[in-house]
Amino acid sequence: MSARSLATALGFCIACHWLLAQPLITPVGAGVGTAGVSRLAPDPLNEKLYVGGAFSLVQGIRVPVITSWNGSTFEALGCGLTTSPWDCITPSNGGATGPLTDIEFWNGNLYACGNFHNSGQTVLNYVARWNGLDWNPLGLGGNEGVTSLRFLSDGLYATGYFSVMDTVPALGLARWDGTRWHSVHDLPDITP
Repeated sequence: MSARSLATALGFCIACHWLLAQPLITPVGAGVGTAGVSRLAPDPLNEKLYVGGAFSLVQGIRVPVITSWNGSTFEALGCGLTTSPWDCITPSNGGATGPLTDIEFWNGNLYACGNFHNSGQTVLNYVARWNGLDWNPLGLGGNEGVTSLRFLSDGLYATGYFSVMDTVPALGLARWDGTRWHSVHDLPDITP
């Protein structure tokens, strides 16, 4: 029986008979372990897929909470994002990793937020920008966790449990203009 006949017999559309020969899920390398992937951000310009979550190792390489997939291998993004300073070499010193909660492209840059404080020895405080070599802070960052990032024409918006971004009072909502943080709206304090 041909694939077309089988597809017709099984009730599939004739134009979709190629599905019978295609795998529905294709593995991406050896994966990123069991700690979990929470965010994906495609970068079609550089043909990469950024993967974020709560993992710390990918194929035996230390990549705390974020990595990129170039179509054939995973790549580390600097020292990754960690909850404490790390020398970027010593495996046991890479220690605790807080989960990455969001990644977003804005103005050609990759931004990340989550429950992290450092990349190597650089202090980030919950939000950072990737420059292609290292993670950079956005001012002093937040005083508590940043949970989500979204861009609009006037900047990159951050939401979370913070009451201050850099030195700007911002109850859970702030805007990054590329240089500094701004308060967006006087939201009520909903902390317990």
